[in-house]
Amino acid sequence: MKKGMTLTIEPIVVMYPYTNPNNLFIWEDNWSIVSPKNPSAQWEHTIYINDHGYEILTLRENEDIIIF
Repeated sequence: MKKGMTLTIEPIVVMYPYTNPNNLFIWEDNWSIVSPKNPSAQWEHTIYINDHGYEILTLRENEDIIIF
């Protein structure tokens, strides 16, 4: 990564997706993934690489970020 780059991290977590792989669907927008029979969650953060490391552009007020 280089200064000036922007990237988005978008994890999707689906509970028990392998019980039936046919339970995952991509909508016609070729972007949205849904699992109507399994609980799921999706979130994202957009990160900008700057002179000092990075800045999380989508960080909400009072949101904690854990870095591993």
